[in-house]
Order: sequence, then structure tokens, then C-alpha cells
Amino acid sequence: MGQISTGEGKTLISALVAIYHTLRYWNKDRHVNIITSSSVLAEANIAEIGWLFQAFDVSVSNNCDQKCSNDDDIRRNRYNNDVIYGDLGSFMRDILLTRFFEDKDMTRNRNPGAIIVDEVDSMTLDKGENILYMSHNIPEMYDLMRLFVQIWTMVNAPDVVRLAESSDIVDEVRQLIEPMIPTCVPNCLKQFAERHLSTWIKSAFRACYLLKPNDAYKVDDCCDGQGRRIVIMDKETGVEQVQTEWSDGLQQFLQLKHGLKWTPISLKAIFMSNIGYFSEFEGRMYGLTGTLGSAAECDLLGQVFGVDFFRLPRFRPRFCLQHEPIIAHDRQNWLDQMQQAVVSVASNHKRAVLVVCENIESANSIYDRLKTAKTVTPIQVVKYVSSFDEAFKENQHKEILPGQVIIATNLAGRGTDLKPSKVLLNNGGLHVIIGFLPPNSRVEAQAEGRTARSGQPGSYQFVI
Repeated sequence: MGQISTGEGKTLISALVAIYHTLRYWNKDRHVNIITSSSVLAEANIAEIGWLFQAFDVSVSNNCDQKCSNDDDIRRNRYNNDVIYGDLGSFMRDILLTRFFEDKDMTRNRNPGAIIVDEVDSMTLDKGENILYMSHNIPEMYDLMRLFVQIWTMVNAPDVVRLAESSDIVDEVRQLIEPMIPTCVPNCLKQFAERHLSTWIKSAFRACYLLKPNDAYKVDDCCDGQGRRIVIMDKETGVEQVQTEWSDGLQQFLQLKHGLKWTPISLKAIFMSNIGYFSEFEGRMYGLTGTLGSAAECDLLGQVFGVDFFRLPRFRPRFCLQHEPIIAHDRQNWLDQMQQAVVSVASNHKRAVLVVCENIESANSIYDRLKTAKTVTPIQVVKYVSSFDEAFKENQHKEILPGQVIIATNLAGRGTDLKPSKVLLNNGGLHVIIGFLPPNSRVEAQAEGRTARSGQPGSYQFVI
């Protein structure tokens, strides 16, 4: 595993290692999986570096775009390529389908000779304990809908709302709901309902009082024609987890909360953890990241995966200025300070600004504020909060000009390569504003690593 500073060519290095491995082991074990932190980056990397694979006659594709998600035959045929890009969930899903469903065979028994993990710190440290479950639907579970409606009604009742913070509230609601089970649930599901009732009540309270839209989830149609639904957000990468649902009834209570089509709960059948997947490739695993972490974190990775480490010196010195952080005392003051910081840099100093927000709700608030802001010189404000935003995908390959302001979630805070124009570089380069307190130093380094890349000037600042 190697630490290669942001902007120093991790995408190119990953491609070169994959090509070298494919050509060296052409007759055996030539296949390579390149695992990215999101499906968006998998598609973007191929678009950026695909020409290099063609030059060496090495076939390359991905297993996670919209076509793959909608058509199993297309996804299955992608595994005929020498090199496959994709997010970790897509690789794990296809392995489980191949091993446990005879009619699937998604990977065509393709056993890669090596895997290359981009942003390896995110995959192994931040998400090492994540587990992918494959579930199956049982038609009888539709009969639980009446019980779920009763639970949701009870949780939202005025008397219960006043007691929502009581430690005994779950038991109290259970005493009210349990007598309804014989009339709401068929005999074949009564024991199942009684066993899971307390868990479902906890999920109902969580859906009602703790989870907010445009934070941990959003309501969206995902541009796939399947209608509006609950979409879980990966806040670390900002990417929609379209194929993922919450368990223990939480998904169903959120559907009731937003008046969406109710889908029955499913039962978990098979699963695989992130660590379990990587452990299958001991001796065949390479990892790259801009933020490898502390010595203790490296020791842990070395013990678990049996890998060595290196830190590549910068090819060029970094010219990055950290502005003094701004700490607001409330939400309104935070928006005021954010507007002032953005306008000062983008309009007064004729630079471009990337604002990285914690969630969609914060990004929307800042975007609405800046769209109506009065500035000395005009600024162009765009928003990037969805991986389905085709307009931004096209524009991010264009040069960024002075006066442009990008309001985004971590969708633009990890792995995105923004290209400043010569005029912008002469004015000081891209300025990054981080609008939240990152959970660790590696997330912070990824966000501020969007600027001052490859020896270019730049700056960053916290406004929290």
C-alpha cells in the first residue's frame, strides 16, 4: 500500500500497474480489478485514462454504470475484459450472486490475479467493518403492512411524542401494539412479528425523530424510471447507494413517512464483509491513497492484510495556503459567514471556490443563499450533490474560470480532479472551503487535496 499525494497521478499509476500485470501474466491470472471509492470515480477514471489501455491492447470496462445495474447480461459480459473498474459493493455483489445462485454466474468464474484498491484507507479503515447482505423477498411479508401502519401511527401519536425521550418508551408502545398482532398479522407470521416487534418500534422512532431527508438519505427517482424512493447516501463519498436498503423495518417506516410505495421487508440470506473480500486476495492486493494514516493504522493494515507500505515523495512542491478558520455560533451565522467567505474570494479576488458540505441539506442552503447574493463582480454558482448529474460530469472536464463557485457534498471532496485555467492560477488558484468538521484527518486531507495539485497554487479554509 502506498501513499501518493493528491494530484500526483494515482489514476495513472493504477492504470500502469494494471497494464503491466496484464501483459506480464497474459497466459494466467492476467485479470485485474481496480476498486474505486464510488461508481462515479470508476466511470470517470476510464473516461480519463481509457486511451492508455487501448494503446497496449488491454481491454477495460466497469461493472457499476447504469447499464450494468439494469441488465444482468451486460454486466456479465463486462467480466470478459482484462481490467474491470468498479466500486467495492459491485464486486462483492457479483461474487455472491455467482457463488450462491446457479443461474447467475455474474463473474463468469473470472478470478483476478490482482486487485488495485484506490483510496485504500477509506475501504479498509473507515469501512472495514461494512457488510454487504444479499436478501430475498417473501410474498407473505406484504401482510405485515397493517402492523407497520399501526406502529407508525402510534409513534406519531401526540401522547407518545411527549414521551419520545423516555427510556421505557419502546416497552410502553409495545404493550399497546402487541394486542393488535392477532388481528393485523396472519398466523404464519405471528411468532415472527412478536420476536421483531421491539426492533421495529425502535426503527419507527429512528425514522420519525432522528433521520432527516437530504442527510443520511434522500427521496429521489435516481433517473432510472422506477419512481421516487428512499435512497441511502454514503456521506463519506456523497454517492447514492441505489442498490442498498436499511434493515429492521427502517426502510419501510421511511416510506410511510414520505408517503411512498411500501415494499415488504426482506430476509438476509448471504453476506460478505469488506475485510472478508480483501482477505481473499492476500499477496495479490495493491492499495493507493493520498492519506495512508498514522503508524498505528498502518500496523493494523499490515497485520490484517500482510502488506508492506511506501510513501512516495511529491514530484513537485505544494503551494497551499491555509486561511484562518471561521467558527460560527449558530446556523444562521454559519450561512452568513459562508456567504461572506465565498464572495470575498470569488468576486473580490477573482478566484474560483469549491465548497464541500457535510450533506445535501447544507449544500442546498448555501446554494440558495449565494444565488441571490449581490456581488461586485458576477459569480457563477453551480451545485453538485447527485452522482446522476450528467451536466456536472461533463463540466468537470472543462477548465475552471475565475468567479465560478461549486457547492458540493463529498461527491467532489474525494477523488475529483478539478482543472484550474491559467487565468485562475495567476489569481491564486482554486480555494476550497470545508463546511463541516471532518471525522478524521484523512477525510480533511482528501477535501483540501482538491486544490494546490501538481505544484499549482491554491488555498483552503474551514467555515464550521
